[in-house]
Amino acid sequence: MLKNILKLIRITNWLKNIFVLVPLVFSENLFDTASLLISLLAVLCFGFASSIVYVINDIADIQRDREHPVKKERPLASNALTVPTAMIVVAVLSVLLVLLSAQLNTKFFLIIAGYIALNISYSYKLKSIVIVDIMCIAAGFMLRVIGGAVAIDVNISKWLILTT
Repeated sequence: MLKNILKLIRITNWLKNIFVLVPLVFSENLFDTASLLISLLAVLCFGFASSIVYVINDIADIQRDREHPVKKERPLASNALTVPTAMIVVAVLSVLLVLLSAQLNTKFFLIIAGYIALNISYSYKLKSIVIVDIMCIAAGFMLRVIGGAVAIDVNISKWLILTT
């Protein structure tokens, strides 16, 4: 069961959350222990947030995934896990996310909430709108970078935003 839960929350996709560390590097705080620890906590928070979104997306797409040649192997689509189990996973991850993000600042918490809201909207509606779907994916990366900056309370340059 644990193996299927790990597949469900897609820990391998957490690599995308490395974008949270970009402000740490470009603000020259990489070797500041406090900033580094805060940034790593922010990465973990985005990991939990992205996993929440992945599970909700899999619940929303369960029927479609069952008909897909690759996605049919996902834990919910293949019936390796049930929807109630997935909902428990979302609840546990949500509690962990709230507890961990409470260690950071309010701005960071609002960015995480916005990230989750955007991606749930994406899962249920926005992914079917041309151009908007790509903009949502790009916005997810921007929110990671902005979240990393507000977590360690550094300014975000226009160039950082532009290059992201």
